Amino acid sequence: KSKVNRISRSVNGDMKLKSENDREKFRDSHLLLKSTMTRLQQEGDGDMNRVLEELVKKNDSIVSVYILDSSGKQRSKRLAGKAADTFGLRVLPSAVGSDHSAQDYFTHLNSGFEKSAGEHSPDALCSEKYNFL
Repeated sequence: KSKVNRISRSVNGDMKLKSENDREKFRDSHLLLKSTMTRLQQEGDGDMNRVLEELVKKNDSIVSVYILDSSGKQRSKRLAGKAADTFGLRVLPSAVGSDHSAQDYFTHLNSGFEKSAGEHSPDALCSEKYNFL
């Protein structure tokens, strides 16, 4: 029974540590995203790709980043982050004007909440589940 209790405590400790790490990553990503959104609001539309390039440089866990308008149309270039699967980006390109309105992530992002996050299953863009903000 003592061995079972030790294993249980170890597993619970590992789960708690993972949860704390995930919460910290989400907080850091959210703060970086908020500061990027503020910059995008302050600068003109012509600078949005440059601002997104700076965002990608600051966060190595970004798979891809682009801006959608309220109807789901893509307004910026799609930039690949350091965590990107470059083969997937060639298979699943998107360009300014692409329609993302039917995608699950757009539904979450267009929900009206200040913070919105979700998990998306693997697709041609990324071989693992990934989170979106």
